[in-house]
Parts: sequence; structure tokens; C-alpha cells
Amino acid sequence: MELPTLAGALASLKLAADAAKGLLSERDDRLVTKVIGDMNDRMMDVQNQCLALLDKQYALAESERQLKEKLRKMEEKAADLDQYELHQNTHGAVMYRSKVSLDPSDKPVYLCANCMAAGVKTFLQLQRSGMKTVFFCKEHGEIRSEIPDKVMQPVRIRF
Repeated sequence: MELPTLAGALASLKLAADAAKGLLSERDDRLVTKVIGDMNDRMMDVQNQCLALLDKQYALAESERQLKEKLRKMEEKAADLDQYELHQNTHGAVMYRSKVSLDPSDKPVYLCANCMAAGVKTFLQLQRSGMKTVFFCKEHGEIRSEIPDKVMQPVRIRF
């Protein structure tokens, strides 16, 4: 073979190799671009999932806070209620009475049992109703007390 023909063949082979490299490079660039796009899509999905998990975590933390607050209030009510005992007086009325104190000068405090069942602490107040003494609840009215009723003594007039 002649040198110019060989040089032309080598030049065309080199051009063909460069063209092949260019095509491979272009194909690789498309593949890299596609892979980067797929990775970006996946990263967006992961970020969205992270945001959803953060929302759930926040909701759970808020729920836990509310439950702790509710538990604290219930424990306070239980501790307060522990200072009283259920009592039925001689007339059959049911109420809560403060537990007996060591000091005999302390008079018992009475609470309405119906109000307590509804979660409301209502102190019963002693009142006179005609000839009898009653406890009065602003919500449930009169409850007979254990204080003896006043008895009217007949009036005797001497002439």
C-alpha cells in the first residue's frame, strides 16, 4: 500500500473513532442526564416523605402534650377528690364529706355528689328552709341536712 493511501485510511479511521467517541459521549451524556433526572425525582419523593413524617411527628407530639395535660388535670382532680369520702346522711341524702380531721374544731365540708359525678366541684351551703336546715346546691337544689329540725313549742298563755 502506498503511504498516502495508508495515511488517508488512518485519518479516516481516526475520524471514525472520534465520531464513535462523540456518539458514545453523547449517549453517555444522555444517560447521565437521565440518571440525574431520576435521582432528582427520587430525592423529591424522599423529601416529600420526610415532610409527611415531620407532620405526623408534630401531630403525635401535640397529641402527647394534650394527653399529658389531661392526665395532669385528672391526677389533680383525683388528689382533690381523695380529700373527701362518699357520705350518706340520716335522711338518705348522698354527698361527699371532707375526711375527718384530727382537729375537732374543723367542721366537715360537703360537696354535691351529682355535681362531682359531672366533674364539677360544688360546695353545699347550709340554709334554713322553713323549719328545717338544708344543704343547698345551686344546680340541684335542697338536700336535707343532719341538723335537727326546729320544733315549734306550743305557746301556753296563762291567764
